[in-house]
Amino acid sequence: RNELRAAGVEVPSKVLVTLGQKSRHWLVSDVQQSNQYSILREDDKLTISSVTVFIGDTTFIKRELKMDDNAPSLLSNGFLINGGSSKTSSPRVRLSFAITDQSGISEMMISNNRNFRSKIGQVVDWEPFSPLKGWRINPHPGEKTVWAKFRDLANNETEAFSSSIELVPPPGMAYIPRNDRGFLMGSTSGEEDEKPEHEVTLSSYFIGRFEVTNAEYQEFVEATAYMAPPHWKDGKHPSGMKGYPVVFISFYDAVAYCNWLSESASLSKAYSNVGELIDADGNITNSIEAVVGYRLPTEAEWERTALGSSKLGSSNREKDNRTFWSWGDRWNGTITNFVDPVGGIGVMPVNRFAKGQTEDGLYNMCGNVWEWVSDWYSAGYQPTPRSNPIGPSLNGGEAKVIGRLRSLLQGDRKIGEGLIKEIEGGLIQAGMEVDTTMELMGKVRYVVESKDGSDFSDLEKAIQQVILNKEKVIRGGLEIRSGRVTYLTNRKKAFAADVYGGIGFRYVLSIAD
Repeated sequence: RNELRAAGVEVPSKVLVTLGQKSRHWLVSDVQQSNQYSILREDDKLTISSVTVFIGDTTFIKRELKMDDNAPSLLSNGFLINGGSSKTSSPRVRLSFAITDQSGISEMMISNNRNFRSKIGQVVDWEPFSPLKGWRINPHPGEKTVWAKFRDLANNETEAFSSSIELVPPPGMAYIPRNDRGFLMGSTSGEEDEKPEHEVTLSSYFIGRFEVTNAEYQEFVEATAYMAPPHWKDGKHPSGMKGYPVVFISFYDAVAYCNWLSESASLSKAYSNVGELIDADGNITNSIEAVVGYRLPTEAEWERTALGSSKLGSSNREKDNRTFWSWGDRWNGTITNFVDPVGGIGVMPVNRFAKGQTEDGLYNMCGNVWEWVSDWYSAGYQPTPRSNPIGPSLNGGEAKVIGRLRSLLQGDRKIGEGLIKEIEGGLIQAGMEVDTTMELMGKVRYVVESKDGSDFSDLEKAIQQVILNKEKVIRGGLEIRSGRVTYLTNRKKAFAADVYGGIGFRYVLSIAD
């Protein structure tokens, strides 16, 4: 039109386009210049490339309209997961697409199944096209296939394309599958606190094959400036001990390590600042399935793992396939060791005793150091719940005090007498007796002052040591009672804020079923 005007030809400013057939979108070819344009019909107007004109007006532009009936084309290596990697240990993956179309790609549909249906059977929605997309595959190990199809501006739809990747457990962890049938936990013939024998069902999870080592814990200490175990020198583990389990760490130290591990993996933390389980939004939860980050195993998860994922047991003793120890029913002192939980005498490297590992490949579930689990101790198992139990709850008064502590410790706050007074008042308001509060907070002051009180974590640790020092369950160690070696159902207890030379830990990662 501009060329015509430049030649002195009068051209109206509005144009008319006559459509030969009904459709939403066409390609436009300029016959003289061989240029292509795009026409999109919307109600009473047409969009021609970037120029909008109204239907019914006139133009002198000569154009040929052609229907676009060709589906988009996927280029070679046009659909990749994680850039074409063959394996991943995270269900969160990155999809990339290389696809071309003469009209332009408009939408895409992505699914973990070729029927393009959600978990509840609904058809997956189309979404705007993007060459890159974050995606979540089924979190259980195995080969995973993602399906995709595409649609252009002319509503031409491709066939379904697929790409696959193998999901493997995170490094150093083993996969324990869901057991809807349940397994028998506890014992009918053991100590009183191993009773009653009861059936438990658990969701799937990953669990560390080895206890956390000195070398691994040192990475945490160096990355966060966290206080090192008391027997380390200058923040370094003893020479020659990097492959040994870390010891002289409290339950709360293990919790801090798990939270750091979660943050390092870009996962939500599993614990509040006073050691309570929290969900992805930071809310206190009693549901293991709602916890996203790394955490300590529940006692039920620990016992099932020690048994082996296929040893579910039976109330019919002739069919009960559970064994006394992880390796079987025959005692073998050459494939395990005894460790004193307090002093730690007898500790061995975490990869020692390969012949004593479980059927799922875990080391030292019967022997070597004792291990912190997440449950508070009680002298016997709770009757409910039977699905994903987390052990006994705190009593109402304790829960109220801890809740008040949690709220007072939130945020980045400066340690000072004002904050400590506020905590004192908060604990009294929550129901703690005045004399008890003043006595305990006096001890907290002493602990903080002995650490120079320069870091807010000093105050948290002091509160853990003094106020939150209740008994947690420890599992996995062996001892001799009544003239015989204890079985894997054996339980002991230890104060959560204290440190012991023979207690370490391993961690778990929940899998959302």
